[in-house]
Amino acid sequence: MAGRDGAAADLMRELGAAYDAVAEGLPPDADDQAHLDAAAWQDVLTVAGVLAREMVVNDLLALYQDALRAIPGPESDTGQA
Repeated sequence: MAGRDGAAADLMRELGAAYDAVAEGLPPDADDQAHLDAAAWQDVLTVAGVLAREMVVNDLLALYQDALRAIPGPESDTGQA
């Protein structure tokens, strides 16, 4: 399967920045619930959703392209029945 494209890499950086913004607003010993309750957590979810969609589309496109390459073309037809 092909590697990730530039858009996915950019979204990963954006996701990291969004998560860092949440973490910076919390004490170091904050529990999971504190992260989920943080006002900026919605930004993490938004970016994660866009990233997930980008990755799924990229993977499906790669699978489709692989499948198309696996279909023999007319040039492989020997003409024998």
